[in-house]
Amino acid sequence: MKLYGTLTSPFVRRVRIVALELGQSFEFITTAAPEGDAELRQHTPLWKWPTAVFTENGTKRVLWDSRNIIDDLFSQHGTGPFQLPTPEEAWKERNAIEAIDGALEASIHLFYLEKEGLSIQAAPYLTKQSQRVASVMTWAESQLHGASFFEKPRLGMAELALLTTLDFMVFRNRYPVAQHPKLVEFQRILSERPSIRQTYPTA
Repeated sequence: MKLYGTLTSPFVRRVRIVALELGQSFEFITTAAPEGDAELRQHTPLWKWPTAVFTENGTKRVLWDSRNIIDDLFSQHGTGPFQLPTPEEAWKERNAIEAIDGALEASIHLFYLEKEGLSIQAAPYLTKQSQRVASVMTWAESQLHGASFFEKPRLGMAELALLTTLDFMVFRNRYPVAQHPKLVEFQRILSERPSIRQTYPTA
């Protein structure tokens, strides 16, 4: 697998963590460099990361979006330590991921807009995005059972989504995660995994 993205992207990090947990090597192409970004644009009209290119037996497959890439890795190599939800749990996991990704995308948009000189107070829309982040973080804390969204301990896609989002929030100083004790404990527990420590974002 050839993986395009940045080392600070939480969505790219999810793919990196899954690949490491499954013991799958990959070539990482940083899109922070002009040549890497130019190469990425040859594979996706979205110009977004993560994008993964698989070449097998002379056949090339290009996948966009972390969920698609992770689903493909699972189908090819099994789920490793990750537990997929039962049919009865699936709706809860999908809701959790939808909420977490909504907060993460809002936070990323605010981060880049602030880099362009816009403050959160510049428009009601931006204020709403900031409030959405806070709402989701409060909700997520209320749903946790230790290091899982489910009463039985598990590492699934919802937990991976939350962990990478929280680490991004802390790394980019986007949200005061420390005011949520359960979220802090969740981070602490999962940070013990080598794949989590190895992929923590760095400047």
